Amino acid sequence: MLLIKCVGLFFLLSCQAGSGQVVSRVFLINHIGYMVELIQETVMEIERRHWSSLKADDFIVDVDATVLGKHLSGTISYSNGFLVTIQDVNVLETSLTQAWSLQPDNTVRVEMQGQLRIVDVQIGWDVNTNINGNHYYTGSVRIPLITFNFSVIKNMHTHKITVTVTGEQDMTQTSSNYYKMHLVPFNTLSDTLMSTYQANTTIRTVNTWAIEVIQPIAHDLVMNKLDFPELCYDCTLTEANEDWYG
Repeated sequence: MLLIKCVGLFFLLSCQAGSGQVVSRVFLINHIGYMVELIQETVMEIERRHWSSLKADDFIVDVDATVLGKHLSGTISYSNGFLVTIQDVNVLETSLTQAWSLQPDNTVRVEMQGQLRIVDVQIGWDVNTNINGNHYYTGSVRIPLITFNFSVIKNMHTHKITVTVTGEQDMTQTSSNYYKMHLVPFNTLSDTLMSTYQANTTIRTVNTWAIEVIQPIAHDLVMNKLDFPELCYDCTLTEANEDWYG
């Protein structure tokens, strides 16, 4: 049996076999397939719970200003928010990477990454305002793109595995119908109130989805259901992922 010994920085460049043979270029086998499966299984679990289980934060807008030529004074309350619809879910293939690095304690870690993209998202709330009397509406806003970046890190000496997911919403498309609050029923007051909505309001909600919902699902999959990729010695990255590329 060939025994492999990898120490410190040399792990990044080569490993020495028990026979004295130097084995270069160490990679994880099929890390692309692993990350795709992790993200797909995470999405399937969300679907089992229903997308509407992704709740949006409540928030209140205090208004005391002249908006569109009309003076408004009071509050607008948004509550019971949740994800209403999505148009597409996909994985960004160029995000599927693996990277090796030497740590300050002279151990080596490998990190796999992948990005989940949720396209054209609509979030809805119950809306109540006390401006010019009490009024009730259903509000919704469309976000062009929400991304969730998955990271799986393993220390190859201690074997500790860390799973993190971070969320981000695309703020580059603030024109057209994106990031515009729509209130139903439509009337003169609702037309005025819609202009008070701020495009960055849902940033905290997206972060909450990443940390409190998606990351725990991914962590459970990594720790309990998916087999961590094995090592490929003396091979290229393409060869290590030949099962994915076919």
